[in-house]
Amino acid sequence: PGVVAEVPDNKRWSRSAVAALVALALAGALASAGTIGERDGDEGWGDLWPVLLIIAGATLVVFAFLVPRTIVNRRNAGIAGLALSALAVAAVVVFWTGLPPILAIGGVVLGHEAWRRTEPGEGRVLATGALVLGAGALVAYVIAALADQS
Repeated sequence: PGVVAEVPDNKRWSRSAVAALVALALAGALASAGTIGERDGDEGWGDLWPVLLIIAGATLVVFAFLVPRTIVNRRNAGIAGLALSALAVAAVVVFWTGLPPILAIGGVVLGHEAWRRTEPGEGRVLATGALVLGAGALVAYVIAALADQS
């Protein structure tokens, strides 16, 4: 009851892998542009590699452990998605870490999974919250990162 459709495991994994690559690329690109592209020239590769390690580690934790286990073990994807999206909103304050897109896209993936698994009106409030907060965090992150470069 409450389950709409099942997706074979390989499609779930490929969806998570694509989401992870998008999150990693976005976080890495904006962190690189913000660090290497500084006008005053006092920041460089030495400042960038720790940020890239944070981004890689967060991507690994979110997309190799949290997202797949939440989906496969049928835990409440809506709650986990909402939590990740809320953390992404909070992490916009420290946007330079690259964490917001990792957390936000993870939240969106889990929110979508929760939305897909539930009947209308049955747990979709959490899924909708995860999707909206995740999307808002992504927009805020891009705005903050681009504003910091100007």
